[in-house]
Amino acid sequence: MCRWYPSNQGKITNWKDRTSCILFGDGAGAVVLKRVKDGSGGVIYSTMRADGYSWRALNCQAYGSRYPANKKLENPDMIYMEIHGREVYQQAVRKIVGTVQKCMKKCGLTIDDIAMMVSHQMNARIIESAAKRLGLSEDKFFVNIHEYGNTSAASLPIAFDDCRRQGKIKKGDIVILVAFGAGLTWGANVVQL
Repeated sequence: MCRWYPSNQGKITNWKDRTSCILFGDGAGAVVLKRVKDGSGGVIYSTMRADGYSWRALNCQAYGSRYPANKKLENPDMIYMEIHGREVYQQAVRKIVGTVQKCMKKCGLTIDDIAMMVSHQMNARIIESAAKRLGLSEDKFFVNIHEYGNTSAASLPIAFDDCRRQGKIKKGDIVILVAFGAGLTWGANVVQL
């Protein structure tokens, strides 16, 4: 399903910023999902959203459309991730809860129908707060950030693979995969294994 490989996350981590550098780990992962029409599993529902208005809460300004790689940066620190912790916490909890609720409503599901919520592993407190607001018991949300740190986009496929390998999810289970990230962006997939 998925394997963990080292990445270059460290290149955008400011090791002088002790409030953020301790949060990140290196990793890469991939999961291939497909829609299955015969009811035997696969992607049931997907959603993705973005809120550019709040982009400063979590961003890396360098090497995007404003500052392409061939343009000299006005501030060399623009290559590093910038995180405003309190705002990210509040936004992430709100967006994860709203997204999971939307997924369940669109799919006609209840909390009892969900075998597991596997989230981007940004922060254990964020995941636990979102799960609590959703009414999920501890056995219905997966946390492995203590193993790898926040590996950004890689954390969700790594967590999904760990969850599967640990036997916490099995064929036929309905799982919600949910992520929140820079920009601000968020999304989810409802899958049946």
